[in-house]
Formats: sequence, C-alpha cells, structure tokens
Amino acid sequence: MGEVYEAEDGDGAHVAVKLFAAEGSKADFYRRRFLAEARLLSRLSHPRLVKVRDFGVDDGTQRPYLVMNLVLDAYGRARTLAEVMPDEADEERLALWFRDLVSVIDYIHAEGVVHRDVKLNNMLVDSSGHAVLADFGISRVCDERLRQEIDVTKTMLTGTTSERHVLGTRGYMAPEILCGEAASAASDAYALAASFFRLLTGVWYDPNLGVGGARESGRHVLGLADMLDSFEYNWTDVLGAMLVADPARRASALAPLAKSLGPKSASGRRAWRRVAAAVAAAAVAAIALALALATRIPRADEPSGSVTEPLPRKEEIAARSLPKIPPKPSPRRRPGLTDGLFATPRFMESL
Repeated sequence: MGEVYEAEDGDGAHVAVKLFAAEGSKADFYRRRFLAEARLLSRLSHPRLVKVRDFGVDDGTQRPYLVMNLVLDAYGRARTLAEVMPDEADEERLALWFRDLVSVIDYIHAEGVVHRDVKLNNMLVDSSGHAVLADFGISRVCDERLRQEIDVTKTMLTGTTSERHVLGTRGYMAPEILCGEAASAASDAYALAASFFRLLTGVWYDPNLGVGGARESGRHVLGLADMLDSFEYNWTDVLGAMLVADPARRASALAPLAKSLGPKSASGRRAWRRVAAAVAAAAVAAIALALALATRIPRADEPSGSVTEPLPRKEEIAARSLPKIPPKPSPRRRPGLTDGLFATPRFMESL
C-alpha cells in the first residue's frame, strides 16, 4: 500500500516519508485506508510507537503521504526485528523488546485499536536499543467514537483462502483469524508471541503441536515446552499463555505477563549456590580435621624436628618382657597421599 523513503525536512532533520503506492481497481479504497492510518497515528502517542509528524496529499502527484520520525538503530541503520538472528540477541535484550512491545500493544488496545499486523517486520530497533511498533495500514478501529473521528473505511479483507478472505500475515495469524473471525486484542497477543517464538527458536510456531507428545504414528513431536524450557527465562509460561488456541482462554492483558518474564528460579539458584558452598566448606573442614588427627603436631617446648612417642599401654609394658618374634616382612609399598587420612583417630580406638 505504500513505499517508505528517508527524507530531509525544511529544518534539515531526517524523517521517514511513506508514499501511497497502490494501483488498480482497489486503489481508491486503499487510498482512503492510507489516510485513515495517517489520522489514526496522528492521534496516538506512545514512546514505543512511530510518531506521525505530518500527513496530506501532494499537490503535484496527488499521492497521499505520511511523514514520521525516522527510526534508526545505534549504527544508523533502519533495522527490524526480522533481521535479528536467533543467536544474535541475548535473552535480556529479547525480554527488553518484549516489554517494549507489550507496553505499546496494551496502549493501543486501551485506545480501541487492534493492530492486526503485529510481526517482526513491523518492529523497529531505535538508537537506544528499544523496540518500536510501526505500520497501522490494516489496523482495526474498534472504538466507534474514534472510528467516526478518523473516518475509517470499513475493512476490506485481503489475501484468499479456499472459502473466504483473511487479513494479516500467515505465520503470525491466530487460529480464529484463519477461520474468518474478527481480529481482537487476543489475536494481537497471539501474533506477538508467535514473533518471539520465532526470534528464540528460528522456526514458526505450529499451533497443532501443543505442549508436545506423541502422535498416532508413535513419533515424538516437539511442542512449546520442549523448545523453550532450555532457555534461561520463563518463556514457556509467558508465551504459552499467549498462544492458547481458544481466544476466550488466551491472555490478552499482557502487562502482568511482561512483568513476570525473567530468569527461571533465580532465588532458587542463589540458594542452591549457598548450600553448595556450605557443603564444600564442611567437606574441606572435615578433611582438615582428619589430617590433623592423623598427624600429631609437636608441642611448642619440644626441640625442632623431634617427635614424641605416645605413652605405652599396660598391655604393651607387659609384652616387653616376652621374647619378640620378628614380624613377617611385607612387600615394600610407596606411601600414598591419602595414607592415614581415613584411619580411625587414636583417641577413638578405646571407645
């Protein structure tokens, strides 16, 4: 429906200009939708939403145009999340983008707007590293007052199936959209979760896989948990609530989910580290005690290098008067490092 260019305004600032480009028998319809998008975006304001600066119809070409803030990343590139490889961004960065997009999607839903084309190609990265939502060309205005204010045209469905037309991008569309039902906040939630599933795994989410298991053929089928449980963050819980097939049971208020997103059992891992450290310290102390008991340390008043023999027992004194039978020689063995380490301490021999 449009072509986007980088341009320079009268003050020298760089902006993005979207020009109407549709032709053919439906051009008049798309022209009205293009202007409706411009009026809609000019009324919405959110830090994670592309801001419209101006719109109108060019006097010379009679083509509608839309002037927006130019969103470039830290390297001066116009970049979408569709260009991010699955192993390129760490989970902390992905969680930041997820919270950015949840905040703006919850905002437009509260304003009575369904985006209807939430996908990685419509998510830009700005110079501060945050995600920005763009392209409301096929959005649905649910609020009647807002609909009248922007004079939005009744939506026409594009793209075909065997029986009816659907609107959106395959791969991101919720099951109910493919069945011809109206788009809603729940379908936007599904599209956002499908986007991040692809960012994490590199593959499209298949709603037929469910939670995983075995099909009738007996082969194991990977499901949501199988593919997401290996990540450090609790993506399975968060995205799983947004990918429920039934829109009535699907999470559509996304702020609580975004707030809960984080490393799995962080406090538990810290507690485990403390326990492991305590066990290791106890083991070291036990080894040190065993070594101390196995080797007698001379008193301070003894000559250096001398070793005092332990006091003899009564049985040993009586045995000294008997003739001694020399012990049978045993084969010589090199002393080991652990000799005497696990022997019973002498003070326990009489117990």
